[in-house]
Amino acid sequence: MYSNASKCRVGGWPASAPAMSNPTTPLSRNRIANSAISRDIAACRIAVTRQRTVMG
Repeated sequence: MYSNASKCRVGGWPASAPAMSNPTTPLSRNRIANSAISRDIAACRIAVTRQRTVMG
């Protein structure tokens, strides 16, 4: 049950090349990082919820 959640924390989506290669300002860089983190968290919640549904 916990292995999937730990995988979520470690893994993530690859960042889009144009966004990472030339971020215009530090603010945009932070925005890119925050969106990637929030996507990871959302994916983890979905994975954990699905697993609980299957296990329960």
